[in-house]
Amino acid sequence: NYVIICNDITSLCIYAYVIIEFPYTILRFILKMTGLKSSIADEEFSQKLNSDLEFINAKKKVWATLSLKEKILILKEVRSQFPKYVDALGLEGSKIRGLDNSPPDIAYESVMSCLIPLSYINKLIYSLECIANTGSPPPLERRQLPNGQTAVKIWPATLCDKLHLLLPSATAELYLQPKNDDLSGEVETAGGIYMKNYPDLSSEGSVCAILAPGNHGFLGLKDALVELYEHNRVVALKPHPQMRPWQAVADCVLDPLRRRGFYISLSYCEDVRQTTALLHHPLVQHVQMTGGTATHDAIVWGSSAEVDNGSTVNSNDCGGEGQASKGERESEQTRRKRANDPLLKKPITSELGCVTPWIVVGGATWSAAELETQAWNVAMAAFFNCSCNCNAAKVIVVQGDWPQANAFICAIRRCLWDFPSPPPYYPGITGRFQAFRDRYPDAEVIEPAPQTSTKDFGPALPFLLNVMDRIPANPDLEYAFTVEPFAPVLTVVKLDPKSDPFAARCKSRLGSKADNGHICSSEAEAASEKDSTESKDSQSETVPAFLEAAVRLVNDHVWGSLSCSVLVHPSLEAQPTAATAVEKAILDLKYGLVAVNAWSGMAIALGVCTWGAFVGNQTLRDIGSGTGPAGNPYLVPRIQKTVYRVPLSGMAHRGPPHKQPLPQALVKAAVGYAAEGGIGAVTAFFSQKKQ
Repeated sequence: NYVIICNDITSLCIYAYVIIEFPYTILRFILKMTGLKSSIADEEFSQKLNSDLEFINAKKKVWATLSLKEKILILKEVRSQFPKYVDALGLEGSKIRGLDNSPPDIAYESVMSCLIPLSYINKLIYSLECIANTGSPPPLERRQLPNGQTAVKIWPATLCDKLHLLLPSATAELYLQPKNDDLSGEVETAGGIYMKNYPDLSSEGSVCAILAPGNHGFLGLKDALVELYEHNRVVALKPHPQMRPWQAVADCVLDPLRRRGFYISLSYCEDVRQTTALLHHPLVQHVQMTGGTATHDAIVWGSSAEVDNGSTVNSNDCGGEGQASKGERESEQTRRKRANDPLLKKPITSELGCVTPWIVVGGATWSAAELETQAWNVAMAAFFNCSCNCNAAKVIVVQGDWPQANAFICAIRRCLWDFPSPPPYYPGITGRFQAFRDRYPDAEVIEPAPQTSTKDFGPALPFLLNVMDRIPANPDLEYAFTVEPFAPVLTVVKLDPKSDPFAARCKSRLGSKADNGHICSSEAEAASEKDSTESKDSQSETVPAFLEAAVRLVNDHVWGSLSCSVLVHPSLEAQPTAATAVEKAILDLKYGLVAVNAWSGMAIALGVCTWGAFVGNQTLRDIGSGTGPAGNPYLVPRIQKTVYRVPLSGMAHRGPPHKQPLPQALVKAAVGYAAEGGIGAVTAFFSQKKQ
């Protein structure tokens, strides 16, 4: 019996171990092995990162002291690569968006991937060759602005610019910073590098780490060229995870730089921890990023997660921002900002987004074609790429007493309904869309037909059109004005210079309240056309007051300073008071790119317009839309902003891809021409025919 009892107890113990302990033993073993593999992976990553950075670090002095003629030859090699990869770049970019089954979208992706960088490269080659041959950059026309600032004409600047068939009336100028300003947001431009006894054989050079964005691959590619040629730094580029397939093709385009050790792609950087290791690596001397302010602040100041604060922080260390008592919860960001102690202790330049405004000036009667053209411009700027652009139209400020205001809003509405809804491919877009919808439950829901997607991103998102009859009482707290949604939403707000309290606060003339009802019918548009037969002088009387209030609104209460658009009828140029008010508004707008009668995205295609925040009083603690204008091929110093102008309608305006699709054969010919001239265009054309 004793033996039987012992055997039973032993069996019970074994059963208990099998049922209870054994699974935990297996789990511990798995966790141990996983941790071991993770450690191995971390070690392999560190070794590869060290090896790659040591490789380009060894080349930084070579690049910094390389002759200008050799740099130009390398850039020409890069240029010649584009025709070989135009199809692959267009296809990979479209795949990321789930639109690789749409030839028009592939063609437009090819345009962005190739023609935009090529436009910049050609202007940069022209500029560098001028310096190499004459010792100075290209001669550019200058004029003095009414406030004493200098404007430098960058388009048209060459005979080819003047003969440009698609932009016969376009102009672009760089507005320079006032000479007496010492602005903290200014970064050194590269003009001095090539003008002061270049090459400086004593220069050691530097390594720049680039964090490329996830919405457009060409932005990272162009950033690499800017850092190399405008700032004389070798480049380690980390692509956004979803852009890796596109970047693999782009690396082939940049192979002339890569095989010489002046550029390297770090596609294997996969997570926050690995990216942090890159940015804090001792061989990296500079950081350039495109993204959001939250990402920037996390990089520069640390985590925003709240933690227990175990000690009192002296308020003298925080510039008067207050004092955190013992036991309070505060984030690492808050603590470091208070102490002015950034986590990243190396220079960083950035482009960080914007709630992009458009100002629609009344004061004149627009034709039906002009209304339609600009309504499509707004719709395309708002909906293109599922509105995941840092220059997507977000707040349209319409002159409220303009008789055609309602007709213009209705035209925008029609265009949005006619714009195919793109796949919601960008990470987090559905949550951001819903957050906006929760804030504005009465916003109009526009549900056009969705585009067919080759990937499952979930159901297509509708478009939210949020119309406000007047400026909110406290615009600083208005969600639509202060949060960049990166989602398909648009706010249209009417600003009546005669009756809106905001305009009154801007010391504008008061008058009777205009009709602000939402009208959208043929009868209403006919009525607005009838009302618009009043004299032009009478219509334009309130233009100065409207512009004063509108500029104050977007400068002071709408977040960001990347770009904005101003729509102005040409007839106002013949009216001195209105014309003066328009020029004053353009001068006063604190945006890095001011586009007149166009979407700012069109200006970038010229290759000469800079991109970046208005150069003002940004600091690391209050970064706004970032610091450091980029894409300055003429190497003009002390840039404050770019002003781009086109007529209200005409050849400068193309319809959206689904209305005016571009054949891929035409795109390939254009890329061939941009890269290799007429021979390149002919070669591209016949290669297309063989295919």
